[in-house]
Amino acid sequence: MKHKLRSQAITAFLTFILVIGLLPATVMAAGTATVQINGQVLQNGVAVKCGEGTAVLDEGNGTLTLNNATISQTTSTYYPVRVDNGELKVILVGKTRSHPRI
Repeated sequence: MKHKLRSQAITAFLTFILVIGLLPATVMAAGTATVQINGQVLQNGVAVKCGEGTAVLDEGNGTLTLNNATISQTTSTYYPVRVDNGELKVILVGKTRSHPRI
C-alpha cells in the first residue's frame, strides 16, 4: 500500500513537470516583445528618433507607432525592423518611409 501511494505521487509529480515543460515559452514570457528599429532597441513609451520622425513602442496595447519615421539601417548586421517574442500592431502616422535600398 505504501509503495502504491509513493508510485502515484511520483507519477503525478512527473506528469505535472511534463505539462509545464510542454507549455509554449511565449505564454510564460507574455509582454516581453523586443523591438529594434535601425539597430536600436525600443523601450516601452520612450520615443526613438528615426530620421525626422519617431518610433514609440506601447507594450500594454501591443503597438508600434511610427510618426514620420525614416527606416534607414542598411548594414547586414541589423534588420531595419526586428520583433522578437511577440506580435505588434504597427500604426503609421504621417509620411513614414524606408531607405530606397531596403
